[in-house]
Amino acid sequence: MMLKYQLTEEDYIRYNQYIMWRSPIMKKVILILRMIVVISAVTVIAMEYKADRAWVAYIPIIVFGIVGFLVMPAAYRLVSDSMNRQLLKGRFKDVAGVPMYVELKDDLLLVSSKGSERRIDTAQIEAVIELPTLLLMKIKNNSHLIMPKQGVAGIDKVKEELKQLCNKLAIMYQYAKW
Repeated sequence: MMLKYQLTEEDYIRYNQYIMWRSPIMKKVILILRMIVVISAVTVIAMEYKADRAWVAYIPIIVFGIVGFLVMPAAYRLVSDSMNRQLLKGRFKDVAGVPMYVELKDDLLLVSSKGSERRIDTAQIEAVIELPTLLLMKIKNNSHLIMPKQGVAGIDKVKEELKQLCNKLAIMYQYAKW
């Protein structure tokens, strides 16, 4: 099976955002932000308690703490995604729009672009990840082969062949609702 596609700048930005949000560092950042909200709420409650306030004064603080704990990751994601988009805008103009060719043979994946060719043994594929707009093949050297879902002819057939490859190699085909 031979595929021809072009990645857009938006595809590269979405890929980088996906990788960023799956990193252990981001998970720690979210945990730290949640702890800051909880510690702030507990501190204010302690100050209110020392001031001999009525228990009704604690309710808004507790509600703020719970809402902050739940909403903080989504708010942080919105802010960091927009900042990430601004930082990455224009960085992929050299590679965006360049035709890529991927040929899936029995035990080999041939990827070519701009006169360069890369041979990937199918045994090096660790997982196939399906995002809403992209298909990612995770390679053992911690890299990914990025394929857009739009712009690839017969994407349903491609997904079926990748699922068969995953079954053959006993690797995961993941649906990421990211």
